[in-house]
Amino acid sequence: GRIRYRYRGLKKICNHFAKGLLCLGVKKGDKTAVWSTNSLEAVIAQFGISQTGSVFVPLNPYEKRLRMESLLKQSDTKTLILQPGVKGAENIEMLYEICPELKTCKPGALHAEKLPMLRNVIVIGDTDYPGTYRWSEIIEMGAQMDDGILEERKRELHYDDPIHMIYTSGTTGTSKGVLLSHGNIIENALAMSERMRLTPQDKMCVQAPIFHCFGCVACTVTSVISGCSMVVIERFRSNMTLKTIERERCTVASGVPTMFIGFIEAMKKKKFDVSSLRTGIIAGAPCSSELAHSVSEILGMDEAIIAYGLTETSPCVTATKPEDPLELKANTVGCAIPGVEIKIMDPVTHQPVKPGEQGEICVKGYNVMKGYYKMPEETAKVIDP
Repeated sequence: GRIRYRYRGLKKICNHFAKGLLCLGVKKGDKTAVWSTNSLEAVIAQFGISQTGSVFVPLNPYEKRLRMESLLKQSDTKTLILQPGVKGAENIEMLYEICPELKTCKPGALHAEKLPMLRNVIVIGDTDYPGTYRWSEIIEMGAQMDDGILEERKRELHYDDPIHMIYTSGTTGTSKGVLLSHGNIIENALAMSERMRLTPQDKMCVQAPIFHCFGCVACTVTSVISGCSMVVIERFRSNMTLKTIERERCTVASGVPTMFIGFIEAMKKKKFDVSSLRTGIIAGAPCSSELAHSVSEILGMDEAIIAYGLTETSPCVTATKPEDPLELKANTVGCAIPGVEIKIMDPVTHQPVKPGEQGEICVKGYNVMKGYYKMPEETAKVIDP
């Protein structure tokens, strides 16, 4: 049973979900976390939450309990959308361990000692769990509400408001919540959509996790902004994903180099017909010259784009162009995307270095984050006047 939505249906259910959240009392600026793998619900949640002006906080469903507890606390999550079971780890059980109060409270009335901000827990799926709302209940609540209440809320929103908070461990090891605005995300998604020349005829295989900036900006928002189709992959497995690409005739597949290495290894053992593939972004780690050649020769993605970015820059900073010669793609991460400026400077003197010399990359432009949530010192360290 594969679920298929047209844009009209998706918009309608995202609106219902958004209105359902308004019924729960979700306010502009509240933090709403999504603890789930890639799924239709995760996409609906991302767009539904953002329409309410609440901040979407995607969380990695494979986190250990203590880390999950600290992320939910640090983020001030007020509403949590949870997928009950992932990879044998029952997330709902983990939540009951963190908040035993959930077992006896009324839905929407949680007061937990360890997570004082958390009020609402919404569980994806049809099973009832004590203290929680079912996903379908929220959709039904919203469906009964007039669209006017959502329109009213939308009028209060500004493109510079923070709308996504994505956790990054970066180089320091401590998790920091990166605040990105509507403007950060939309503009960056548009740049990547134009770079890949996406049209409504394209079909994107959404295999990068939505709980990372790559998945929730360069994949879902980029798809919606260009009107292309999304084929959502719940959990990446080379063979299964290639089978899906073959069946759905996907034209776009973006991901980290290890995903493409997995594809190429799988293709050596069994031939999948991926002749529909045209483009996609390879980013998140260095792409070797060998891999760039294989992506072109074995996967036939002649227009693949090598990009560099980080969560703090929403994420893309540089990218190659589809028409760049393979040698350039194999050995560089392209040039700055429109609206973004780059300077390579000496980390000690802060002076620009000469061409060909190594230095620290400084990024300026619309894509620079608002800051790290509740970490003014950390923010001041990385964003200079």
